[in-house]
Amino acid sequence: MRYKFLAWLAALSLAVPLGGMASAQSVQAAGYGGAGGGFVDLGHASWAARYVILLHLEGVVHGMGNGYFQPNHDLTWAQAVAMVDHYVGAHPSQGPSLSGAVPGGVRSGLGRQWFRRDVEYAFRRGWLAQARSWGGYIDRADFARLVFHSLQMPRLSSTQVDQVLSAYADASQIPARDRQGVAVLSQDGILHGFRNGTFRPLSRLTRAQAAVILSKAELLRGDQTGTGQVLQGTLTVVSATPGTTPGGAGYQGTVTVQAGSGSATTYYVDTAASVFLNSQASSLAALAPGDQVNLYLDAGGNVAYLSATAAASAPTATEQGVVLQAGTGGVLQIYSPSTGVTQVTLSTATGAAQAAALSPGDEVELQGVSNGQASGVSLVQAAASYQGTVENPSASGFLLVQTNGTALPVTPAAGAYVEAGGSQTELSALSAGTAATVFGWSYGNGLQASLMVIG
Repeated sequence: MRYKFLAWLAALSLAVPLGGMASAQSVQAAGYGGAGGGFVDLGHASWAARYVILLHLEGVVHGMGNGYFQPNHDLTWAQAVAMVDHYVGAHPSQGPSLSGAVPGGVRSGLGRQWFRRDVEYAFRRGWLAQARSWGGYIDRADFARLVFHSLQMPRLSSTQVDQVLSAYADASQIPARDRQGVAVLSQDGILHGFRNGTFRPLSRLTRAQAAVILSKAELLRGDQTGTGQVLQGTLTVVSATPGTTPGGAGYQGTVTVQAGSGSATTYYVDTAASVFLNSQASSLAALAPGDQVNLYLDAGGNVAYLSATAAASAPTATEQGVVLQAGTGGVLQIYSPSTGVTQVTLSTATGAAQAAALSPGDEVELQGVSNGQASGVSLVQAAASYQGTVENPSASGFLLVQTNGTALPVTPAAGAYVEAGGSQTELSALSAGTAATVFGWSYGNGLQASLMVIG
């Protein structure tokens, strides 16, 4: 038992420490609570959703009614004892025999509470030695002790306990009854301290965090009961059309999944199943072929929970150039040294509105370019208009003499377009005294030109 248990502890490194909390995500879950394993609020702790579902399928954890699991609620003593008791019940080889006795005062104090049987079992199995405030919250140290006893972990010597706990600046705050459990779980990597070197033994933990501990223990030890099965693969077909299985059970749709090199298989998605896409609560309608999926199947082979990662999008073609004409209806005439002069129609209402705000000479980038259409356009650099006459022309630029006598040195920007008489030309073909309109942006005492219209 020692070596089997230590094997999974050595491999286990919780993504979120017991005392840590993932940020609650303000999303609305698409699933519904029910026997299929769905909970409407797992989107608020999606990092733990898959683990909660697996344990729920096996009867280890249960919801709080009306389809809610309340993953971020602090765990009570009653819930902690019930969770561990149900886990050991699902894996009977892990727990001690029911050979202990329940103190009379404890038994009478339990009355007809829902957790009475679990607490009695905990006493009979030797996990508990005294009554607790069952509706009160369990802390990190006490939960460590509960796990330590329930899974029959090997003990450390008092010297070893002191040595392990010396790593925590607040080790003196760990109650004597909990030091063995905290030390063992810390030594084997299941519990971690905080960045400031403390352990915070009296801090609470959440229902989700506790579920992650037990489900990772199960997965790493290979102790699944067979009630739930996990399947990974690539989604090839998805249907969000509800129906009824041959056995008469309702379903919200179907998914066809290619797992490895085997043949693709179609699965019914239970009406109560939750669907997550990229760790956000979603729906079957949002999935697409190529998505990578994890299916959690119930005993009947139907999907009780689905977690998908969207397939990588195909790269979007882009094109950068200078606006020659900004027409109506989302039509642009663009010049790029690589493609020459092209006419592009913005294919979306948003793109057309973006195009209407552009002017000649603006440097832009087009997105989603294909067959003369683009999905959007973004402004790289806006151009201003300057008028005057050409003086001292050369292949590298000229002086633009304005009507007020100001002379602006003009140099072409990369990819600049020069037009004379309606046709493209070269700067070297310009003549002194020719009227010109130059579009571009100023720099110091000069002008960087993107578009030059001569004559």
